[in-house]
Amino acid sequence: MLTMFQTFLLINKKTMQEPIISYAGRLIRKNELKRDVEVMMKALIILGLKPGELLMLHMPLIPEGIVLTFAANALGIRVAYANYEGPEEELREEVVRYSAKVVARYYEAYGDEPAKIHFESGPVNIYLAEYKNLYHLAVTAYVDPRLMRLKTVFTRAPMIFLQTSGSTAVRPKGLPFSNWNIFWSLVYAAKSTGTTTHSTEVKKALCVLNFRHPYGWMPLFVNVMGGNRVELAAGATPEHIAKWYLSEPSYIYGTPQFLREFIARTPADADLSFLRAFFCAGDSTEEELFAEFAEFCRQHNASQAEIRNNYGAGELLCVGTTSDGIPHRPGASGKFYSGPGLEWLIVDEDLNPVPPGVSGEIIVHSRTMIKEYYQNPEETAKVFRQINGKTYYLTGDYASLDADGYVYILGRKKRFYQPRGATDKVNCETIEHALLAAHDLVADAGVVIYYLPDKSKSSCAYVVPAPGVAPSADTRQQIMAFLGARLRPFQLPTALEFLDTLPMLGSGKVNYPELERLCRSQYPS
Repeated sequence: MLTMFQTFLLINKKTMQEPIISYAGRLIRKNELKRDVEVMMKALIILGLKPGELLMLHMPLIPEGIVLTFAANALGIRVAYANYEGPEEELREEVVRYSAKVVARYYEAYGDEPAKIHFESGPVNIYLAEYKNLYHLAVTAYVDPRLMRLKTVFTRAPMIFLQTSGSTAVRPKGLPFSNWNIFWSLVYAAKSTGTTTHSTEVKKALCVLNFRHPYGWMPLFVNVMGGNRVELAAGATPEHIAKWYLSEPSYIYGTPQFLREFIARTPADADLSFLRAFFCAGDSTEEELFAEFAEFCRQHNASQAEIRNNYGAGELLCVGTTSDGIPHRPGASGKFYSGPGLEWLIVDEDLNPVPPGVSGEIIVHSRTMIKEYYQNPEETAKVFRQINGKTYYLTGDYASLDADGYVYILGRKKRFYQPRGATDKVNCETIEHALLAAHDLVADAGVVIYYLPDKSKSSCAYVVPAPGVAPSADTRQQIMAFLGARLRPFQLPTALEFLDTLPMLGSGKVNYPELERLCRSQYPS
């Protein structure tokens, strides 16, 4: 199977003069990327990294991270991505956990020059050896005649490890992908999103999320491998989001939260005629956001742009639903994309398929999915099952299909509960959506399950009051009255607490494990 670098060279061999990556004022062409990858391959050989050993990257989303990933993959060296924004203790733990031979760390503010990165050896002491600037080392390697020829290292099929906290887990999970997984992700992504290689419509894709998140990581590498120019987002802080439009991307990959910030921060006089679509990864996008985005685009000369509300899981790379070229239906996340070696099912608790209109858990068999979690057999046993001789991944997501095949994501399986005395289950996200509809009272909300003293299940709602709204007993009563008019009695949360801000994961999603810990401390069962 082709490596990532081989695939890039094969697809782009006739267009090597075209730009492929832009970031912070730098523009990198395909032939320059090829040169840098070849240089870095030799540098990694000098460092003593061998096929099967692991290189850990501790850096934000910068071109050097792409170069190192391509170079390591071509040499058969595995790659793991550490949380660049995490504490030093977390990095040390993960270096040991992944048995990283070398850590490449970004350590200086980015300017016009290439990033300064140093290498450290591990795992016993990651500060054991420090090398000079990455590019200084690479140039030294480039002129060393003793190194092996590049063609001798292009035949490897190594494993890549994508380390991620995901959207619902705080502790990192190891997602091991082979070149086979990545190649098929390129095929599926091109077909399911309409982004064919060298597309004249896709002039540039803006990748918002960092290496740690699969729904940002894979669109980035798929676009680069396929020849589409990538604009690396400098960050997701308000000051950065206010400047995203300046890069004139055709596609933006992000979350509904980031899209709301993009709408709020983009200057009123900005011309967005270049924008074609905003891919909302992860959770189902609130219906109000579609109308808000349409009006936003109308005001900014981008009436052709649309939200593509796609569902997917990091374990599957680029496989999920597609909304390209099909009419939007309220509440839907497109349709399951189908292709060779790809099967989707919605099943009941006994893993039997359910008919359209009936909710169940999404399971999938795919060429792109991982086969296990790295060094985590317990979690692997929970979510991978053999059915009729095929391995299926149990996503833990509840959904239903309508008669036309549209997918309606209902939420995480573990975020459903059945109150005592009720015949139906309650979805915490249903309560959240009802809370967020109270715009005059609520700015943000998160709902978690907890046990009552009688051991039955209920929910606790955490609310960030809207600007100018005081967190008082009267406000609580108004919010509960608002919910009472929209939810059935058994769906109402038992408790409602106020917070200044909700705890968040690096992905921009609510940190529900942290809310659950807070709830347990406030309401011990």
